[in-house]
Formats: sequence, structure tokens, C-alpha cells
Amino acid sequence: MGEKSVKGLMKEIATITEIDCDKRKFTNHSGRKTFIQISKSEGISDNDVMSVSRHKNPHSLAYYERPKSILQQNTLSQINSLIYNDTLLSNDKNCKFFFFSLRNFQ
Repeated sequence: MGEKSVKGLMKEIATITEIDCDKRKFTNHSGRKTFIQISKSEGISDNDVMSVSRHKNPHSLAYYERPKSILQQNTLSQINSLIYNDTLLSNDKNCKFFFFSLRNFQ
């Protein structure tokens, strides 16, 4: 599918779903990334994903994977909360130390 076709398809999807595209940038890569992330999370093999995404090397798919562990997900959520000045999600001593260090680093 060509770039113009994908761009038109993305606009059509945004219109149908009432997504405001004026403040967001969607690219062909956005769709590719989402496809790879969903496929990998559903257990589709690297070879099958690569046949659609046209990646030549399975190691390239690793850049698209989401964090797998609860610790990684919690850490990313906490960093996001810290960036947006929300409250900490955990009372864990290590998490508090991490955020103390991160605040001092900024």
C-alpha cells in the first residue's frame, strides 16, 4: 500500500472514529508500529509479522515491543506520573528512591 493510500485511509479512520487530527501527527509508521505491537502481544510469530511489515531482520522487531514485565509497566507509569506531576503509584522504597534521584537529576 502506498503512502498516499495509507494517508487517505488514516484520515478516513480518524473521521469515522471522530479523532481530532489537527493536534496529532499520524504517519505510516504509526500504523506499522501499532500493527507490530498488537501482533506481538497476540503471540503472532516474528516470521509472520515480518512478512507483513517487510522487516528483514527479526531483531528489528524488538524496537517495537512494549514492556513485558509488571515492573517495567509500573516504572513507565510512574515516570509518566512524575512528568505530569501526578502522585506516585507505589509506596515501594526502591520506587521512592528512584523518583528522588530522578527529581534531583532534573
